[in-house]
Amino acid sequence: MAEFEHCQAGEIRNRYYSLYMDEYGVKTFSRVKSGQVLFTLTPLYEFALQVDSGECKGMVTSEQCGKQFIQMNHCIRTVYRHELFDMDVRYTIDDEAVYKTLRLTAGKRMTLLYAQTEVSRTEAVLRRGGEGQPIFVADSAYISIIFPAAQNYFDGNTVRLEQAPYITLGPGESFDFCKIIYGFNTEGTLERSFSQYIINHKKKTPAGLRIYGDWGAHDELAGEAGLNEELALRLLEELEGGNKQERCFDYYLMDAFWFEADDSYQSFKSEAWPNGPGRFKTRLKELGMRFGLWFDVNMEKLILPRDCVRQGDSGRSCLSYGKNCRLLFDGIREQIRQCGCAMLKLDFAYFDCTCAGHAAHSPERIRSKEPAIRNFLEELLSLYKLNPELLVLGYNGFTTDLECIASVDPNYKGYPISPWWCLYLDYLYCGDPRPSELPSESIGSSMICYTDCMIERFSDSLMPYPAIDDHGTMIGNTNTIYYIGKDNFKDSWIMNISRGGRKLHLYGALELLEKEDWEFIRESGEFFDFTCREDVRTAHVAGSAQKGEVYGYSNSGRDSGYLTLVNPGDAESSVSLAMEEWEGGEEILFRPCYRNTQFQNSGYEAIRGRAAIRLKPYEVALYHWKRGKRKNPGKEGYAVLEGRASLLLTLSGSCAGFSLSITDEQASPIRLFGGEEDPVRAECLNEGAVLTKAFTNPIWSGCSWAAYTVAVCPDANEAKRIMLHNRGERCLFIRWHEE
Repeated sequence: MAEFEHCQAGEIRNRYYSLYMDEYGVKTFSRVKSGQVLFTLTPLYEFALQVDSGECKGMVTSEQCGKQFIQMNHCIRTVYRHELFDMDVRYTIDDEAVYKTLRLTAGKRMTLLYAQTEVSRTEAVLRRGGEGQPIFVADSAYISIIFPAAQNYFDGNTVRLEQAPYITLGPGESFDFCKIIYGFNTEGTLERSFSQYIINHKKKTPAGLRIYGDWGAHDELAGEAGLNEELALRLLEELEGGNKQERCFDYYLMDAFWFEADDSYQSFKSEAWPNGPGRFKTRLKELGMRFGLWFDVNMEKLILPRDCVRQGDSGRSCLSYGKNCRLLFDGIREQIRQCGCAMLKLDFAYFDCTCAGHAAHSPERIRSKEPAIRNFLEELLSLYKLNPELLVLGYNGFTTDLECIASVDPNYKGYPISPWWCLYLDYLYCGDPRPSELPSESIGSSMICYTDCMIERFSDSLMPYPAIDDHGTMIGNTNTIYYIGKDNFKDSWIMNISRGGRKLHLYGALELLEKEDWEFIRESGEFFDFTCREDVRTAHVAGSAQKGEVYGYSNSGRDSGYLTLVNPGDAESSVSLAMEEWEGGEEILFRPCYRNTQFQNSGYEAIRGRAAIRLKPYEVALYHWKRGKRKNPGKEGYAVLEGRASLLLTLSGSCAGFSLSITDEQASPIRLFGGEEDPVRAECLNEGAVLTKAFTNPIWSGCSWAAYTVAVCPDANEAKRIMLHNRGERCLFIRWHEE
């Protein structure tokens, strides 16, 4: 065993937080301003590896390595040396979080099987954790490997973050472990703070997508109507007819079985497309629409080469083998080249494989995923280099397993999906539409309830609403859509908008839509456009769909918003609803704008703080609200404060003080912690005036508002001129109010 040398102490910090690591590797996370210790991690090991080099097979820990501390600015770096490898461990910090990176460089040929890259004890209470989920440390911080299939768990008070690389390295070859994040409570709760980090770093997806998908107009899985050139051209004509006054859809997403089964996605099925897709592409371009294609990720529907490694006796390819993954993505690249494919629907992505004879991955189901996902993401990132605007929808298989989205069980425990997928894909699918376990008057109504149960689970998994694919609205007379025709079409359409995905998506048989249905789609545009605004935030309201309670969604901006409510039960139900946006005693104007499957034109009624609503059985209702007239016009308002900019507010001469509420472009509160490091500084430009800020001491939890008094102004009638300075880079939205 190598001698374990104590490293030198090191510290890194940003404006708000610091990490101090002592000579024993104990990590202490603190607030900079107050010096308050948030939590401490005492290492059992800096890392623990399970390796196989032929000569050495078993566990190697950091304590079996020699250790060298390397002095660097803004980084705590330690290099560990073992006869098999060197491990370079670094801690860095940015404005949001602390990060840990580990790079292993092999000294001999070796296979890296498993790795625990954080093994520490803490006095703090631990909760959450799981596959691709963060561990919450008391109410102070979250810790996670940034990877969808990482195992982040704890036993008692010990944090264990684990990977299963199953990668073989030759001498001099390196492997980068997935980055670890230590994030902080900046938004009042750890759930909000982590979700905000995901929103800040998720793949940038344009809002306002309008997609037509042809699944449901054909259904080869049930042996019904098949996709061919004639059907696709007819669907384009239907789209043209519906789009005459105003284009309702921007993308045509062609679903399963467009391909020649024995050509690995290189060509269209010759029997269905005897002349290829040329006529279809030309017509699509004439309509001003873009093209998307469906792909079976595991290629189970293809006739694969004989040397393709499969998942046991199934037809699925094992993506832990790089050549299988390249086969899939070579086909996708060919369709991007041939057809200008701008959108991918990636379906049946089964990354786990339990074949014990496969050397490329762990034989354990959960731990078997990492090499397959690693290969998948490497290939996907190469596609973005080819087309940075490529949109990717992740459908079946991206959840932790399929059982979690198979039924509505109110006793379900767990998190069905990792929010880390959002860094790579535009949307993640919450399950095939199906009837819920709650009895309903129609299949269509039951499917709405099922989808909202799954969205509830996805939201509990910390998935942001703009990344959840709810499958949109399906119409058709095929088995895949239960032969429902257009039952509940309008309710389903309203729900598709209200869930905050910022994506309209219609599947199926367009010939079922009549003129009034196309008018309905156009009339819903105002609601949809509102939900796509950058300052509008979607949130769950009322009860739980999984428990059969009245539930819904709010889509709220600063001064107005929409509220959608659903009664999934067979009896009338009342709900008394209060929303955060209505607090403060201001008058709110409230009206129904969609009930009984029709848009309404009724007038507004005034409410204060709470709305009482009665819903019929199985009803979907939509309401609009806006703030009423202010009692003191001109006494408050809104301002946008760009990064590093200053802004002048002119307040009345009688003003004795004012308050500021601060949010970001998503209407999420920005919390201030007191002191000179707060993002906004205010000063009064009036000669002789004294501006005093309330609560100048540090506020450990943060506060999203600030209050000031203005005094000792020689001319009491002189307008007060208040200059606001933005110390940071990000744009701030300020709501000000005179006192």
